[in-house]
Amino acid sequence: MPTCAEAGVLGALTGIVGSMMALEVIREIVGFGEGLVCLLLFDARAMRFESLAYGWDEDNPLNGLTSPR
Repeated sequence: MPTCAEAGVLGALTGIVGSMMALEVIREIVGFGEGLVCLLLFDARAMRFESLAYGWDEDNPLNGLTSPR
């Protein structure tokens, strides 16, 4: 059985992430759906996604994280 380096698992992973990024750009250009305005965490091993919302905090002069969605 080949190792991950020999089989090219990282190439497939970057393809998945790149496709998701391209889809977000197309959605913004076309104006279809709701844009992804958050930090998206992708656990490739478990195929899980988690998003952390952020926004402007009036008490903080820097734009800091708010509570997660």
